[in-house]
Amino acid sequence: MPIPDLTDVDRRSALQYVLCGCLLWSPEGWAQSSGKDSTYRMPADNGAVIIRWDSLGGLRVAGTVPEPALLVHADGRFSAPGLRPGGPRLTGQLSRQQLQELLTDVLLRQRFGSIEASDIQARIRAAALADGQGRIRLGMDGGVTRIEVDLPDVRHRVEWPGLHQAQNAYPEVEPLQRLFAVQRRLLALAATAR
Repeated sequence: MPIPDLTDVDRRSALQYVLCGCLLWSPEGWAQSSGKDSTYRMPADNGAVIIRWDSLGGLRVAGTVPEPALLVHADGRFSAPGLRPGGPRLTGQLSRQQLQELLTDVLLRQRFGSIEASDIQARIRAAALADGQGRIRLGMDGGVTRIEVDLPDVRHRVEWPGLHQAQNAYPEVEPLQRLFAVQRRLLALAATAR
């Protein structure tokens, strides 16, 4: 397969950007904002979890129950595991604006609602065939990452095994890179919990 000219890649990227922009702002789109000031509609229950990030499997202390790496609530509260397994969770509070900025980053900039594990898998297979060896280079580096967004207008979940290692092995797989960027953003937020 010949390597495309840079102009072909630029055209494809521009077309993808335009198409994704249309999806994002259309009434049927998956990342609708609900007002003139680009805010996302929140659930009626302020305590509802709107973002959940889990790392399933991997290593953990015997006798402990796995905890979500991050929970973000509709009122801006968030929590991360405490310093001791099974101990109290560390917490923090986002302002309404900070919460909207987080959602904008995850849903619009990283287009989380368009990330599908089956698409990532197909792109990794294509990359493995293109490298001439046909081997898929994946490993387990801490279990399965699961990220969920649950808003009145957006409900989406993605799970991927060994995300850190996979994103290093396949830098050309754009949805995988976006999923990793979402995880990094959530990790940065979790690190601010006290």
